[in-house]
Amino acid sequence: MKSLLLMVLFAAVAVSADNRDDFLDKICNKCDGCVGINVIGSDSDGDPIFDCEQNCKKCDLPACQAVPRVKECKFCRKNEAVNKCSERCQRGCTFCSKTKACKDRETRK
Repeated sequence: MKSLLLMVLFAAVAVSADNRDDFLDKICNKCDGCVGINVIGSDSDGDPIFDCEQNCKKCDLPACQAVPRVKECKFCRKNEAVNKCSERCQRGCTFCSKTKACKDRETRK
């Protein structure tokens, strides 16, 4: 009985680790899109302000319509206004600049 319980517990932990890695991979793939976006200042909290508007103006280009999207187009969505893309980009890149989850990404693989 104990060994069955241990096997179930081990399986749950292994699945949780896989789900966590999948989750982090999704986040880190999005964060890769922030690498080429210039920082143009900082807000009152000291967080970087990214030039997302300039980046999101590229969303209508054919390269940004392809799936999977190239790194420069990670924040683009079909038929979306530049300001909506820019807001999502700013939130995402601010998060990415603060998180440590992706810094050791290569060592987790």
